[in-house]
Amino acid sequence: SSFERIRMSPAFTQTFIKELIMEIEMAVRAERRNDRGNRIVKQLEAMKKNWAVRLEKLLADKKKDDLLTWEQLGIDCLFVDEAHLHKNLYRFTKMTRVAGLPLTNSERAFDLFLKTRYTMRLHESSHGHAQRGVVFSTATPVANTMAEIHTMMRYLQPNRLAELGLQQFDAWAATF
Repeated sequence: SSFERIRMSPAFTQTFIKELIMEIEMAVRAERRNDRGNRIVKQLEAMKKNWAVRLEKLLADKKKDDLLTWEQLGIDCLFVDEAHLHKNLYRFTKMTRVAGLPLTNSERAFDLFLKTRYTMRLHESSHGHAQRGVVFSTATPVANTMAEIHTMMRYLQPNRLAELGLQQFDAWAATF
């Protein structure tokens, strides 16, 4: 719980959430072009609204807190024990009722995701596209379903997933 209390800077979090909202908007546009069911579009719109509310809250909180942020600590490597405790990471998918794919977002998982993204970006300039600086340790990376593998890959191999066009779960599931 102490780890979660050290927040990322509002600027980094804002940029990340704005990128996420843009990604959801692109998915909505794609769904409308495909003329698929409205249920998926409604689900994506609701998700977008939730992230927008979160962004508004972050902007309001920015005025309140002037605490030490994660970036100011100078941490350049992250070792995460019991990494399976962070597997409820946000995602959007067209698939329904897939075991191991929560549509809710765990605050703990999102916090770690931001910190892993930031930590890996520190190493990109000196090592090209290397995915360095983050190590996960767990006895149960997959406890329920194969979908958990995608979650672990999102944390540890984001650049590789992007190279293969498999950042979104649906593309990953269709491939594997």
